[in-house]
Amino acid sequence: MWAAIDADTKELLAVYASYYYRSSINTLVFLRKVLDTCVGTPVVLVDWGPWYSWALDGIGIRWLHIIFDYRNVIERFFSTMKEKTRRFNNLPSDRLDNLESFQNLFMVWYNHLRRRQGLGRIPVGIGLS
Repeated sequence: MWAAIDADTKELLAVYASYYYRSSINTLVFLRKVLDTCVGTPVVLVDWGPWYSWALDGIGIRWLHIIFDYRNVIERFFSTMKEKTRRFNNLPSDRLDNLESFQNLFMVWYNHLRRRQGLGRIPVGIGLS
């Protein structure tokens, strides 16, 4: 599972599932999804995954390796996803389109319906309560 979150607004920008392992090709596919949601040229914050540098350098996107700090935002997302999906051990993951549909619905919930305690609001819709 891949996910990208805007470090400033905490909005979930994109999710992507790849089978078996991560690779630079999977990174390119995922980055295309992320970049489609961005205005301008972002700086991408990454962990130690070796697949990031090749893909990001190849498409000319500036990136920074970080640990902690902003990384905590994405780690919290994965904790939330695991917490909310733990009961769905029968989630139909045998087909990629089922998983993608679930991811898209989860993005809507995460960005527009869930209230985040640390923000005191939902991530998208600043000013709404």
